[in-house]
Amino acid sequence: MVTHYWLPHIGGVETVAYEQARRIAVKGYDVTVFASRVPRNTPEYSEEDHVKVFRAPAINLLEDKFGIPYPIFAFNALNTLRELVRRVDIVHVHEAFYHSSYFALNYAKKYGKPSIVTMHISKRKFGSTILNLAGYCLDLIERDGLRKTSLIIGVSRKTLNSKGVKGIVLYNGVDHEKFRPPTPKEKEKLRRKLGIPPERMVALYVGRIARISKGVDILVEAMEILEKKGSNVFFLIAGGGVDENWLRREIALRKLRNVKYLGQVEYRSLPEIYMASDIAVFPYRTGEGMPMTLLEALSTGLPVVNTRVK
Repeated sequence: MVTHYWLPHIGGVETVAYEQARRIAVKGYDVTVFASRVPRNTPEYSEEDHVKVFRAPAINLLEDKFGIPYPIFAFNALNTLRELVRRVDIVHVHEAFYHSSYFALNYAKKYGKPSIVTMHISKRKFGSTILNLAGYCLDLIERDGLRKTSLIIGVSRKTLNSKGVKGIVLYNGVDHEKFRPPTPKEKEKLRRKLGIPPERMVALYVGRIARISKGVDILVEAMEILEKKGSNVFFLIAGGGVDENWLRREIALRKLRNVKYLGQVEYRSLPEIYMASDIAVFPYRTGEGMPMTLLEALSTGLPVVNTRVK
């Protein structure tokens, strides 16, 4: 399995890849994962939930500076990837436009190994000509990679249709034992733990703090409007990203009191964050296929307000 990031780096693709890998391994299959070594303090090799994980050196500049999750792997990492592909029976990549995935598909074809591509992201449209040009270049890489694969899976019909690709749909799943509706006592206890007023309606945002794709600036505008109207809504925000400092600055400049920003939260702590809330809000801008945060919120029993992504 080839994926651009792996836990503890948090994201929808990482979550799906992790759950697939560990559940396949439990069934007795030998599963190996190749991903970037982001964050840098993660081990180069580990065995997690019966899954062998190889993390290769990579530069994460595009995500750190621009909020675009696209690690650039070190050149010698491709030797490790090629050797791993040569040893396995099936190659499964998450998205074809990452260069690790592209090379994995080429190595699979070279060694006669069947390959699968799971497409998570719908066609993206940015408000920047440069970013749209970069997206066009990635689309070219993706198309060439898809021509080399044996099977294409989309996490939604829209994901496939937006890129004019034929494949099968396999919707993302959620662990309903982790993400479940809380009892009133559980919710009360979690709110005390998080320092949230018990009488408030809590609106939750979970995801990358990135204006370019996640529309966090739309969320800030909504918070200010509701606060000026004396609304009872209290916002809880969880996530990290390129616009963290911007978000903290905006909260301070606009003197927003009805918000608590938790920063980056570990994946294992996310169920508690959902359970402490009353409603989930996701102001997506572009590229969403079948967002895990939306599904996790629904699984916890939260009504969801989100934007329509074209």
